[in-house]
Amino acid sequence: MLKKKIAAFLVFVMLIMGSVTTANAAVLSAALGDVDADGSVDAADALFVLRASVNLETLTDEQFHRADMNGDGKSDSFDALTILRMSVSLLDTSLTVGKPFRYTKAVNGIDVSFWQGDIDFEKVKRSGIDFVIIRAGGATDNPAENHPNIDPRRQGVDAYFERNYAKAKAAGLNVGVYWYSFAENVEQARKEAESCLRAIDGKQFEYPIFYDIENLYQFEKGRDFCSALMETFCSTISDNGYYSAFYMSTYFATNYLNNDIKQKYDCWLAQWSGDVAYKGAYVMWQYSTGTVEGINGDVDVDYSYTDYPLYIKSLGLNGWGEHYDKY
Repeated sequence: MLKKKIAAFLVFVMLIMGSVTTANAAVLSAALGDVDADGSVDAADALFVLRASVNLETLTDEQFHRADMNGDGKSDSFDALTILRMSVSLLDTSLTVGKPFRYTKAVNGIDVSFWQGDIDFEKVKRSGIDFVIIRAGGATDNPAENHPNIDPRRQGVDAYFERNYAKAKAAGLNVGVYWYSFAENVEQARKEAESCLRAIDGKQFEYPIFYDIENLYQFEKGRDFCSALMETFCSTISDNGYYSAFYMSTYFATNYLNNDIKQKYDCWLAQWSGDVAYKGAYVMWQYSTGTVEGINGDVDVDYSYTDYPLYIKSLGLNGWGEHYDKY
């Protein structure tokens, strides 16, 4: 899917260059976007153009030519984000977010579900929280497929998902979601992914869609089984234009996922005691529970080390594709 996006974007670059030959268009497009002329199109070029758009930098005529990505005679935030999108595409690293999108300092977040009840997200935002990962649901959205020995409130779309999403967005928080797995085989994992897709359809998310595997009856079936569940859910999500990732604790991520899964999908790690013992890569850390203004009782607290909002919007994922030109 990413390669299709890259191809489509390169076609766009050629089209905006007018009546040049195909060979010349390929040559010129290599320079287009390389505003600082260092031989690469990267986040530094995008930042340069963005600063120039608010009069913090001055572009030479040559730099202006390289910065005007859509040929409208202006150099503005649209051009900056187009350059950023091109730089991400040129990385050709599938779902790897890359160094340009790592925060210099972690940002604070929380994850919530129906257990927290009604939340005042305006107070949450004012308390210094930047993002919230909302429980979209668990199992499938078909009551006929409910697990009889599991609390029905934990199955299907979370009762507070819609209101949590709307209120978090209205408060200006960055939002992602997670789906809790009860799958006993890969077919059920696929159905869980499809249920999740129906729940999030028409919405926009700045953070990934996470798959949460926690049940002992799943881990008892071994590493390959858990890896198959993860791959089935995450690939279904990503094939539909969303950024998929997984949530798991240090012990289970270490012992119950194959390396190819951990390399392919980002890890939101759970470890509530001491320094992180996980030896693999992780981009978010659920480090404890705490109290946050606007929420009654304890809530899970998290750090994010990755500028997912910028990365996800720049690739047009998670519902941002049709609205990309606004950011």
